Amino acid sequence: MTHSVHRLRTVTQIDWFRNEEPETVAIWQEHVDSDEPDDAVYLQYGNYQRGFRARYLKNALQISGRFEGDVILLIPDVVTVDGEWETWYFGPAFAGAWRFPSFQEFMEGEATFGGKD
Repeated sequence: MTHSVHRLRTVTQIDWFRNEEPETVAIWQEHVDSDEPDDAVYLQYGNYQRGFRARYLKNALQISGRFEGDVILLIPDVVTVDGEWETWYFGPAFAGAWRFPSFQEFMEGEATFGGKD
């Protein structure tokens, strides 16, 4: 699985996703329900991951511009033992999010595959 980073934002351009896309957050919040995966399932990444937790969108930090409707989000609600925030490639390409345990792992995937499908 590969992704494309159109353009990461500068520090002064980074903003909370709820400020950038309040309608998108509101729409996904309507779909938050008991069908969210439990931690044992949620914390699996790569080809075995299932779903995402839409409730995390309200705290997501948008660090990229849009690329074909998709954005890169940092998720402070899920933190690794090293203090890294979960990273999502979020948007219509996945009808949700493709998740990574950290921004570093997301970028390593980009370097490995060159960001090309």
